[in-house]
Amino acid sequence: MMRSLYSGITGLKNFQVAMDVVGNNISNVNTVGFKASRVNFETMLAQTIKAGRSSQENVGGTNPMQIGLGSQVSSIDKIMTQGSFQNTGVKTDLAIQGDGFFIVSDGSSYYYTRAGAFTLDSNGNLIQTSTGYKVQGWTAVQDPETGERYIDTNKPIGDLVISAGMTMPAKKTSNVRFEGNLNSKLGPGSFVITLTDENGINHDVRVWFEKTQSDLGTDPFSSSQRYTMKIDIDNDGTADVDGYMVFNEFGRVEEAGVYAESQTMTAIGISGTTTLSDGTYQTIVLDSSGNVVYNGTTTVSSGSFTISDPDIVSGNNYTVILYSADDTRNVTASSNGSISDTTTLSDGTYQAIVLDSSGNVVYNGTTTVSSGSFTISDPDIVSGNNYTVILSSNSDAQTITAIGISGTTTLSDGTYQTIVLDSSGNVVYNGTTTVSGGSFTINDSDITAGNNYTVILLTPNNASNSLTIAPGAELVIPTSGEPRFYESDNPTNFVQTDYTSPRYTTAVQVYDSLGNAYTVYYEFVRLGNTTIGSESFKNAWIWRAYTDSGEPISLIDEDGGSGYVAGLIDFDESGRPIQYRGLDSSYNLSSGEVRTIQFDAGQSGDGVVTITADFSGATQFSGDSTLNIPWQDGNPMGVLESFAINEQGEIIGTFSNGLTDVLGQIALAVFNNPSGLSEVGNSLYVVSANSGVPKIGAPGSGGRGILIPGALEMSNVDLAEEFTKMIVAQRGFQANARVITTADQILNELVNIKR
Repeated sequence: MMRSLYSGITGLKNFQVAMDVVGNNISNVNTVGFKASRVNFETMLAQTIKAGRSSQENVGGTNPMQIGLGSQVSSIDKIMTQGSFQNTGVKTDLAIQGDGFFIVSDGSSYYYTRAGAFTLDSNGNLIQTSTGYKVQGWTAVQDPETGERYIDTNKPIGDLVISAGMTMPAKKTSNVRFEGNLNSKLGPGSFVITLTDENGINHDVRVWFEKTQSDLGTDPFSSSQRYTMKIDIDNDGTADVDGYMVFNEFGRVEEAGVYAESQTMTAIGISGTTTLSDGTYQTIVLDSSGNVVYNGTTTVSSGSFTISDPDIVSGNNYTVILYSADDTRNVTASSNGSISDTTTLSDGTYQAIVLDSSGNVVYNGTTTVSSGSFTISDPDIVSGNNYTVILSSNSDAQTITAIGISGTTTLSDGTYQTIVLDSSGNVVYNGTTTVSGGSFTINDSDITAGNNYTVILLTPNNASNSLTIAPGAELVIPTSGEPRFYESDNPTNFVQTDYTSPRYTTAVQVYDSLGNAYTVYYEFVRLGNTTIGSESFKNAWIWRAYTDSGEPISLIDEDGGSGYVAGLIDFDESGRPIQYRGLDSSYNLSSGEVRTIQFDAGQSGDGVVTITADFSGATQFSGDSTLNIPWQDGNPMGVLESFAINEQGEIIGTFSNGLTDVLGQIALAVFNNPSGLSEVGNSLYVVSANSGVPKIGAPGSGGRGILIPGALEMSNVDLAEEFTKMIVAQRGFQANARVITTADQILNELVNIKR
């Protein structure tokens, strides 16, 4: 009888514990971050009445006979299931969706909680509202060179501070990024016009426009744009006639012409006649200052000679000395102002040339040989210096003007607009030339003797701009006004070419080191199919940068080289940029990339601002030009105005300059056995022997949950389940109480037997 009494007592105790747990769960039904508990029972010792027996030969085995001695509480477990969320709208309220615990500190110990009701204290610390414990995480570190903030989650955690008045330092712009399209159809369009000759035969004439280096002129960004005009008169796909046309920014023709002739010629240098007999002569050429520009040999043929040398400048005057060296000797001057020596030459007067040790002419004149001796007097002769003395009995000295280019042509006499290109396609002369008797001469200081040049003679300024295609079929080319091409005998048969200005400009605001703002304009001009120097480009654009005042900004290459007046971008057939080059004032192409501009910020900044452009986001398709600069990496100084916390726990500050930056990041801890944590009150837990060590990291990583800002995690207590457990606990308690009272009644009956 006594066993049932004590078994009932254990049941009463156990169900009392279960009721206590249920009561605690229900009392925390509205506690933020609370996790419900459950009670598990297990049997206590069992008293064996009879041991079990195995089977024998003719008798089966028997089970052991045992009487249990009651029950006991085996465990009280935390149920770490996800609680539902309650939106609060408070930016510092945080809920964890998934595994993990917030970490708070009292300055000496760490505590862990799912209750994310946080706020800021007077010092800007992010704290738990109930205890004042400081929330732990990582504060953003600011790079002293770039001013950028970054978070290193490998460093120890610490207090999170969000101070009012926090500033974002000014940062000068170093990079800009372009995105958008450049219209591939900018500039004049191509067309076909059909002309009818006197025999009634139709001729399809195709006209199209290209850019060449000669079309760039002195200002490739001018509002007036020049194009090379190509005319195919026999419909074979190749140009039969070349010309040019200049459009203003409104698409009206300012100037036009058809090339009358183009030929390749070699610059002459010096050409002259002499009374010397044919043969090879030593030659010295002196400029107007007496400096030697040529010292070599010249061949005289039929009384004429030509001297070509890169140092001979077209249009300049030179003294040319032709001589045969009868006697050449090295002499050391024995006194200042004169030089004397002996010679085997017969007595007489000779042409005398004295050269110093550097080859410069010291004396050019005559000297008399008498009895095998001669003396040359000149104030430039210095005692002790060595000189070369040349005596010649057969010489000629004359002053000649150097000729640039001289040639013949079948064109009639008149004045022609003329363009001269060097072998690289650079324009070295753009002016007029007079043809007289089928000959012409072009003198210019940029023409170098001995070099090859392409000479283009355009139609005379007063000529009619009509092109004969066939007898009775003439195409009239507009020289001003609307770009209307028409048949001379039938003006109603015309084509007016489309023209869209090839210029496009976009702007960006950039900053110096102190945050001063500057507006930089990037201007683009479409060249299209063009040749610059020896290189051809199919879809080229040139660009430059300038300030508000229109002052150009310097361009530099990737090695820091300067002197470029424009950058060049070439696109492939798919509309993507493939190379970035630079052009100097002579339109020589850079060998490396040119994508960088540089300007002086003045005394208000820290000096030079260097900005590199990323054009990889630019395209060239048939469509509107939309190229813009959506991003640059500079900024003015800013003051913190507000902040927000994202799912990764990053605290993002919004500053008065319109930019955002990360200020810190909240840390989460996960445990191998979160149910093993010990509660210490205030919805806090501490590490226990069976919880495992905390694994601290950023939300959303390493199995940690993400944060729900502006919300709190509600208790995971289920009232329906708790009430059910309450009923079970009540009935279990009642049943165990009945065991005790029943056992008591039996004992009472047993006592009554004696009566």
